[in-house]
Amino acid sequence: MMCVLLEIPMNSLDRIASPQIAHAWNLNDTEEVRKIYQMSSRYMFFAGSVLFCLLWSAIDLVYMFLPPEYSQGRTAFFVIAVASLINLLTGINSSLITFSRKYFVITFLLVVLMVVAVVANGILIPLYGITGAAIATMLALATFNLLKCAYIAWRFRMQPFSSHTALIAVAFALCMGVIGVLPADLHPLSRTFGGTALTLAVFVSLNARFKMIPEINKLLRRIGVRKA
Repeated sequence: MMCVLLEIPMNSLDRIASPQIAHAWNLNDTEEVRKIYQMSSRYMFFAGSVLFCLLWSAIDLVYMFLPPEYSQGRTAFFVIAVASLINLLTGINSSLITFSRKYFVITFLLVVLMVVAVVANGILIPLYGITGAAIATMLALATFNLLKCAYIAWRFRMQPFSSHTALIAVAFALCMGVIGVLPADLHPLSRTFGGTALTLAVFVSLNARFKMIPEINKLLRRIGVRKA
């Protein structure tokens, strides 16, 4: 259920950007399509990375209120969350293909997605149970998104990544690394607060310095954070 939260940036931005992509394709404005494609990746990866870190820092607090047998879902959550983050990282690639003249390619890629999902589930679930199902989902979604990115790069000469992508990845790795080495006996509430404070501090500072998401800096200025 918590992994659904990671899909919020994708669903929200896709509803906003899809009409713009359709309009740009109608005008054959490939530069505008490229701009939207890269912005979607940057915005969604930033939001997804923050949500991932916040949720992972609170994972112990969540499971504290659940029966002990649910603890095995921790690994499954992490794997599914990684799959969702890959989905966000690759931007609104489905909309880009769907609204182009090569819309039929999506049908073929969906077939590939289903085949990979069925085969991976058949192999991994008997071996690893719920964790195997999560790994199969990650493999299927990763394959689906990488194929879409590869096709877009080949056919339209576009890719969703920029220098900001690397900066966000570094911030994400830093936060996850620190959260991961927090003492095992630390109270879940302290872990949640510590991880949350670290995540917000790192990402807000990084954004203030490199202006990846200008809207955040504008919001901070409005509430009195002058350095943003």
